[in-house]
Amino acid sequence: MEMSHFWGLTGYEYKKLLKKKMVWITLAILCAGAVYAVLYPFFSMSVSSGGTTYTYAEIQENDRNTAKDFNGKKIDGSMMKELDRRDQSADRDVPDDMRGFAISIGSNGAINYQEDRIFDFKEDIYGIRNQVLENRWGAGHLSEGEIKELRKKNENLKTPFTYHYAAGYKNIINLADIIAIMQTLFIAICIPLIFSEEHNRKTAQISLCTKYGKDVLFGAKIFTGVSFSVITTIALFLCILIPAAACYGTEGIHTQVQVFYPFLSWDLNMGEMLLVLLGLWIAAAVLQSAFVMFLAEKCRNNTVPMAVMVGILIFTSFFNIPAQHKILAQIWAYVPVNMMRLPDAFGDMMISAFGKYYGVWQSAPLFYLILSATAVFAGGRIYRGFQVKEK
Repeated sequence: MEMSHFWGLTGYEYKKLLKKKMVWITLAILCAGAVYAVLYPFFSMSVSSGGTTYTYAEIQENDRNTAKDFNGKKIDGSMMKELDRRDQSADRDVPDDMRGFAISIGSNGAINYQEDRIFDFKEDIYGIRNQVLENRWGAGHLSEGEIKELRKKNENLKTPFTYHYAAGYKNIINLADIIAIMQTLFIAICIPLIFSEEHNRKTAQISLCTKYGKDVLFGAKIFTGVSFSVITTIALFLCILIPAAACYGTEGIHTQVQVFYPFLSWDLNMGEMLLVLLGLWIAAAVLQSAFVMFLAEKCRNNTVPMAVMVGILIFTSFFNIPAQHKILAQIWAYVPVNMMRLPDAFGDMMISAFGKYYGVWQSAPLFYLILSATAVFAGGRIYRGFQVKEK
């Protein structure tokens, strides 16, 4: 019977939440913003060449067709020579992804790098990449154990990398922090209402003195906030996934991430990275919803949690912690909004536990779960204390 009571109260909490215009307006604006983030280049970008103006859609279609000439080919010296030959021709028919790859490798470590001959490598590109990584690890104040583990991971990567067109996945991954910002805004605005409404309307005792028990009602409220945050996060993800797939295609799911992000050390393909990010978004939704509901019950209003979350969002946008402050930098990387930036989530920083090293993206879900449980436990104590005081 208790479970039926729980689901009945959960339905009641959902009904209250979904009746609020603020929830629907916020969700509609953020979903529209997510779609626009994908479509923005198609509306705003164009290139003029030889007296002819090309729209972004035409540029993208041409790049997709050009990429077909190199799909499935190894990124090695032979490909670089072919790309250099094409780049020096009148048409300059080179995939944008390979242009970005060459610039990343060359500008960071090639001795004879030339901006007008970005594909003209005098050295082995993977030798350059390895040297750049060694320099970064040294400058990043990593421990010997971390460097040893990263070297091992790089040695296990399949080289030379194989090129495949994967613009759809790349664009979704590049918008990961946009989803994180929108997720944080939605949770900050809407989720505190689950606990704050009774306090604001002075109806706490009417709503909270349920015959089913305080614990059941508290659990229903927590479940409503967490589940609704997860659902809206998935909705925001779909608002980026669907238009990106329609505009850029879905091919290239098995492409190594190093083709697009050359200095990452993790053995992941584009599809796996996208699934990892989705998991991190969901874990962040659980943590942030639990945190704002704790603040809403603690402060008995929805303004404080909204202000705190927006303040964190603004602060993380303007400040960064240098790598030399290692512990602080690691903590900073675990902040949900920072987590969705590739250098933080999939960067070189690692933590050691049980004789093994784990990346930020691997350890974050566990930390988020522990912090979420702590927030729920603390919120429950405050909730029950409030009930006693109101008698």
